Amino acid sequence: MLLATPWPATTAAVEGLGDLAGKVLIDATNPLLRDLSGVEYGTTTTVGFNIMANPAFGGDRPVMFYRGDDDAAKPTVRPLVEQLGFEAVDAGPLSQAHLLEPFALLWISLAYAQRQGREIGFKLLRR
Repeated sequence: MLLATPWPATTAAVEGLGDLAGKVLIDATNPLLRDLSGVEYGTTTTVGFNIMANPAFGGDRPVMFYRGDDDAAKPTVRPLVEQLGFEAVDAGPLSQAHLLEPFALLWISLAYAQRQGREIGFKLLRR
């Protein structure tokens, strides 16, 4: 199950889902302030919906980091992220999710404040 709601609607959406025991929930929600200057919750890792809809960058795939504490659920999440066209990278436990929020703000800053546009993505390089 994928949760991708505007931040102000998230609580009501989750409460409306009922019992989630035994289900895998992928949360793609970013708690952004309305003016995009920061996050309401967490610290002060996102991509725009257009990149989620079409992550093709020629022969390259943008990276999509995911986190979670349920090691049994991660093998379910990874192929879903890859099927969307991203390079899926397990970024560790949920307790470290706050590290991805500034990454989201970097994307927003580059896309809007730096006027690079929404058609940008990140790539993780390895040797």
